Amino acid sequence: MEHKNPPREILGKIFTPRGFWGASGRWGRTAKVVVVVGPDVNPYDLNEVEWAIQTRVQPFSDTIINKSGQAFLMDPSAPKDPGHGIALQSEQIGIDATVKVFERFHTYPEYSNANAEDVAAIAEKLKDIL
Repeated sequence: MEHKNPPREILGKIFTPRGFWGASGRWGRTAKVVVVVGPDVNPYDLNEVEWAIQTRVQPFSDTIINKSGQAFLMDPSAPKDPGHGIALQSEQIGIDATVKVFERFHTYPEYSNANAEDVAAIAEKLKDIL
């Protein structure tokens, strides 16, 4: 299968056009970090989202940073505008935690769950450390 939007190099970085990145200018003021996951990941389960980030993201290739996004006005980490005393601009990051089958791979391993008994045994051994 041929990808409709092949990857291209821009300023030394390989980009694959995605509708999400094109819509990044529409992120709201409170969207400081946006993570996109595939249909096999439950976006409401932070463990699954973190798993997708750890197993599907290359930090340089799969992120986009907006240095001048709209700031949440009460954001204590954003620089304050001297004339207004509030944050007007803030940085934002988008993380593409989807499977890049067409861009990088011909196939991708399926998600697998560890044996529940093994997980319990490891948790028991680590309980005093963690």
